[in-house]
Order: sequence, then C-alpha cells, then structure tokens
Amino acid sequence: MAIPLQIGDTFPDILAAKNAIHSFMASNAESFKTAHSDKTRVILLCKLDGCLFRIRAFDTKKRGVTITHLVPHSCSPATHYTSSAANALSYLLPHHRATVIDNPRITPKQIQSNERLQFSNKIPYQQAYRAKQAIRDEIWGNESDCFALFPDYIARFQAADPQNFAAIQVQNGIFEAAFFAPAGLRKAGKHLRPFTAIDGTHTKSQYRMMLLVACGIDANDHVVPLAWALVPIENHEWWTWFLNYLAYTFPSFRTLNHIFISDREKG
Repeated sequence: MAIPLQIGDTFPDILAAKNAIHSFMASNAESFKTAHSDKTRVILLCKLDGCLFRIRAFDTKKRGVTITHLVPHSCSPATHYTSSAANALSYLLPHHRATVIDNPRITPKQIQSNERLQFSNKIPYQQAYRAKQAIRDEIWGNESDCFALFPDYIARFQAADPQNFAAIQVQNGIFEAAFFAPAGLRKAGKHLRPFTAIDGTHTKSQYRMMLLVACGIDANDHVVPLAWALVPIENHEWWTWFLNYLAYTFPSFRTLNHIFISDREKG
C-alpha cells in the first residue's frame, strides 16, 4: 500500500518530514541516497547516476517544512531490486506496533506473515525480530537497564519515610530480587484482622519474573496489600526469603492466633 506524498505537503519539523519521505520511499520499494540533510532541508537522489529522481524538503519558517520538489524515478525498476528501504525499522514499526502491544509474545514469523499479507512486503526473519524488540522496548523500556535503577529508587523510597522498608538481593553484581513494605501499610497491618493471604503471579515482562504479594483484610472486608517482592522464580527458597522479610516488617504477625493462607504452589 503506497503512502502518498506530494509537492506542498508540510510537516511540523525536519524529522517528521524525513520520516514521511522514508515511509513513502519504502512503500514504493524504491532505493535512494541522501544528498543533503541538516536542520533546515533534506534532499534525496537516486543511487543511479543519470536518474531524474529528486525529493527536496525545506523549512520555510512560516509554513513549516514543505516538500518543494518531487520528481519520480526515470531509471529502470530493476535498479531498486535490492532496496532495503522497505526493511527499515522506521517503516516497519507503525505496521506492527498495535499488534505487539496487544500480544507481546507474537513471534517474528507471525510478524513476517502480517507484513507480507497486509503490505505485500517480504522481510527477513531477523528484521521481524528487531521490529518486535524495538516495540517491546518502547512499551517497557530496556529492562536490563531498569534493574540498575533499583538501588537509587530504594534510596529515594526510604528517604521519603524512614519507616518505608525495602531490601534488594544482588549476586555477583546481578539483580535477583527486591522486597517492599511501605510505612503506611506497615502501620495499617497492626489494625487489620489476624489474617494474611500470600500468593505469587507471573509478570508479563521480558524476564518473566514472579511477583509475590501479601494482603490483609480490614474491618470493612476490603483487601489491603501489605508487602510485595519481585523474585526470579516461585519456589521454597524465594518464598522463605519473602516471608522472612514479611515477619521482620510486620512483627505483629508472629503470634499464634495469626492465620496465613496460600495455595502452597511451589512454596
């Protein structure tokens, strides 16, 4: 499906104009080279010398960035047989962003199939994989980098209230787990019914970590989250780690008449 572009089209900035031009070229499966590109203008020519093709966008200040020249290719279509413009991420991401957001587990082969059926564009498996990962990074950010932010986050969390409790487990410089029990919930725990439910659930992120949660019930029968932890796997070792911190942060739970309930799944 060809993306329209014509002389007089305007864009808010030079980056938007470049993206529109590149999408136009990719949708037509035509190759090009950038002859000039700066903050005020961009000029595209054909890779083949002698071809009349030319696209020029210029920042007119008053009207924004405007397409001032658009001359089609005069060369043979065979010139563009190996064009990679239709494989560019900037062209592929808008096609598959909604699909990946709806189903982050979609496979690269499914993306390849969708691109072929919907846009008549055959792309390599590796490029389909890159498109999926780029969209996932847009959704969640780079998770590997996020783990490195936990120490700073915990420092701010505890600085906000000395009674906020957090613990982080690191082995050989690699993040393993984190536990959180906010001060307000620690105080509320003293006034809840002597009943605590604990459970774990999978997160839908890249590393499929487990979220362990402890909840209580107040006098109005409302569920009150008390503490939670992010751990690599749900097993006896990590449940013990979580419950030790839970007992430390809620000492009133360590009584004979306090009831705990769980489904005993892998714990």
